[in-house]
Amino acid sequence: MQRAIWAGIGAGLFIGIFFRIVEFEWKIRVYTLLLNVDYVPVLRDLTLTEATEFSIHMIISAVVALVFYKLIRRKDYAKRIVQTFVLWSVIVGAVLYLTTMLSSKTPAIYDVSAITVWLVGHAMYGFLLALLMGRRAPR
Repeated sequence: MQRAIWAGIGAGLFIGIFFRIVEFEWKIRVYTLLLNVDYVPVLRDLTLTEATEFSIHMIISAVVALVFYKLIRRKDYAKRIVQTFVLWSVIVGAVLYLTTMLSSKTPAIYDVSAITVWLVGHAMYGFLLALLMGRRAPR
């Protein structure tokens, strides 16, 4: 379980840095979307620093890694852990992309560049998460 948390932290750092670079270089607001909390009732009323928002992202990444860890322990994914994590991460990313409709700071819902980078980033997150957690399902 501790390995899952560390894997979530590593993969979370990666996707955060990747999206930050994309946003800086190409002006596609995927990093802004990653850190966005405009739709969370209590958090939207607070003035949060980027460091605080990134910390929230890191906590969520660790929780996602724990959930994935628990799910693979219940099923026989030993031979397909990488594919499974990539698929689940892209699905989670697709659902989260919809939150862009709830903020004026994030990309438009129909922004093809943003959607593409967002989903590619989440696929890479799932791939890295699987590699960091181990290629075989935990016993």
